[in-house]
Amino acid sequence: MSSKDVVVVVSLEQVDTSVDSLDILLISTAGEKAVKDYTALEDIKTDWGETSDMYKMAAQMMGQGKAKPTPASLIKKVRIVGFAEPESASALVTAIKTFQETDNGWYLFLTDKAEDDYIKLWPSLRRTVSQARRS
Repeated sequence: MSSKDVVVVVSLEQVDTSVDSLDILLISTAGEKAVKDYTALEDIKTDWGETSDMYKMAAQMMGQGKAKPTPASLIKKVRIVGFAEPESASALVTAIKTFQETDNGWYLFLTDKAEDDYIKLWPSLRRTVSQARRS
């Protein structure tokens, strides 16, 4: 091999790129509602209302087919659950952990809480979720 040769080793894992493999959980803190899977925005609009954060988040994700260039995979399903308004960021983390004990069928979550005290706690929850998914 000459000194100008470059060796590149590429190892690709077979990754499921289907949309359903993402298993996205949307968490509302606007009141308790049972968890439900949605594949149509109209159903989310009926259950949550067109002005709700849950509808707006789902519409952004499910509306990616209008993007240019069109993404290779489109999000076609979300799971939504409603929690009571938390007293604090740590109370929401506890609620998510409790929910996870009975429903761990999601890969990532988004919530309607974006204040700094909530965001600062997400890394600790991320580790807990990752550990639970491995078991």
